Amino acid sequence: MRYDIKFYEDKKGNCPFLAFISELSQKGDKRSKNLVNALFLKFKQLEQNGTMTGMPDFRHIENSKYNLWEIRVKHVTGYYRILCCPWKGKYVILNHFVKKGRKTPAKEIKKAERWMDDFISRQRKGK
Repeated sequence: MRYDIKFYEDKKGNCPFLAFISELSQKGDKRSKNLVNALFLKFKQLEQNGTMTGMPDFRHIENSKYNLWEIRVKHVTGYYRILCCPWKGKYVILNHFVKKGRKTPAKEIKKAERWMDDFISRQRKGK
């Protein structure tokens, strides 16, 4: 099965993740380019297999309001995490952050849940 990927946009059409990618791309240095490539390789993997690959690439977030998953990218500049949620045959890419501790920060999980609430409510309204 092939999964589509949808990037979360707020009600004004701003996409925080694509803004992050754009910022990296504009830097033009080799490390930034490698990070962008690594991120999109994970998305390709997500499109092809969903989260079935499991660890170390994908980790389920326990005790969340939604079926959140963490996409894990190890890079020379840090440990990057992207939270996503399956929804109607798609994966919605929500927020991203650089992981600095052992646990996924609760504030990042709450942000992903708020953004998923917003995404679902606007999908139901047809916007």
